[in-house]
Amino acid sequence: MGFLSLGVKAVWLVASQEAKAAGSPQIEPEHFLAGFTKLPAIVARQLAKGSPREPEILAVLQAEVSLVHQVLRQAGADPDRLRHRLRTVYPTGEKGVSTAGHLRRSERSRQAFQRASEIAVEQGTGKLACAYLFLGILEELLTSAGGDRTGRSVLEEEVGRLEDFVQRARQQLLGSQANALGLPPLTLPMERDLTAEARQGCISKIIGRRQELARLVRMLSQKDRPPVLILGECGVGKSAFVAELARRMAFGRLPVSIPIRRVVLLDLREFVAGFSSPEARVQAFRQWNSEVNRDSQTLAILEGLDALWIPEEVGRNFPLGSEVASCLAKRTFPCLALATPEEFRHLRHELPALASQFAIMVIPELSVAESRKVLAKFRRRFEEQYEVEIPNGILKKTVDFSVWFLPDHYLPAKALLLLEEACKWLAGKGKQESEGERPPEKKECTPPVVTEETLAEVLSEKVKKDPGRILGLARGPSYQEIG
Repeated sequence: MGFLSLGVKAVWLVASQEAKAAGSPQIEPEHFLAGFTKLPAIVARQLAKGSPREPEILAVLQAEVSLVHQVLRQAGADPDRLRHRLRTVYPTGEKGVSTAGHLRRSERSRQAFQRASEIAVEQGTGKLACAYLFLGILEELLTSAGGDRTGRSVLEEEVGRLEDFVQRARQQLLGSQANALGLPPLTLPMERDLTAEARQGCISKIIGRRQELARLVRMLSQKDRPPVLILGECGVGKSAFVAELARRMAFGRLPVSIPIRRVVLLDLREFVAGFSSPEARVQAFRQWNSEVNRDSQTLAILEGLDALWIPEEVGRNFPLGSEVASCLAKRTFPCLALATPEEFRHLRHELPALASQFAIMVIPELSVAESRKVLAKFRRRFEEQYEVEIPNGILKKTVDFSVWFLPDHYLPAKALLLLEEACKWLAGKGKQESEGERPPEKKECTPPVVTEETLAEVLSEKVKKDPGRILGLARGPSYQEIG
């Protein structure tokens, strides 16, 4: 589905509350549409009473959701009246009582999210923002059958013919989405503005890493700032670490001694793949470097250093790598780079002039306790995405199983991957079973539960052991409790 913007997360929460209040068994597109009409008033109230929550985040949220509000009003709709009318067509559960716990999206809502994700990709971003979700919901309503009291008919009472409204909304929203979220134009399509993503709410607070962050802040505070190489094994969270730096920067949480207000990340693998000749790559990097140099408050992050030693350039001194080394040697702008120990060994062998420019900072593997907290943060996302239930105890077991049976991989990534694959496996199994006899209506809202057996099934393919053997080992005396 991609990353959800802060506005989409908030609309989802309001839609869930609407569904529960109406006794609806699932969250329908009509609930999300009502969420769009209700959220701006909630944000305005929080801002007016001086909410203790971050005022910058509320301001960003208000800017994002007000786009949809504005489109509705320009079409002649009254958002409050539309919401009250939508409540008359909400589907209700048995005896008007909603299912307990977190409500899940209906098939129609999932289709709307899928279409919204496609629109986001068409617009050159993997982030699902409010404008894209609103358009996805409108297009899903277009597929709905007409009738006297449907979500589509209620909306058409406010905005007129739905096909015409969708066309106007696309023109208004897709043209203003980037500007409303404060996204500056990017020089290269493979460049990401992490600061803008943080202001959208797409970057959440990192778990742990206090000492490492304090050390990096000290390094960036030096007058003669050398380029810093963030060194860590694959899966320890190097990308999340630098994203946390961007999040703090976006909301003024860094010392005044660091004159940086924008963080951009350049994926060198995509950069190299985007140009056909060494000369074109070097020229494009020079132009990008010149753009970054114009703004002394920009921190550049280079990812994918292994792309710099290109096989067909052996014997030609790797022109792009030499150009990068030359730019970093001038130290005209602050720079970070991400690499694994294996990549750094290759870098020292193939491009020693570039490797010598960096000050090294090692990011160790997260602890077991911190990894469990990371899984807890992703729990709700996996439950919603795969329509499963993840008990509290399974988070601990997932980390333990990953430590016991995947020693060649690193926390927290190996535990996250194991949990997601278990959810995916369980969701696929549920779909296969549902192809037979249709279960009773009452059981449709009971999601399958991730268990130790689910983890063992997924691990059996990775470690080439029988699931029963894995469970026997995990429950045996040779595997001591972790943490």
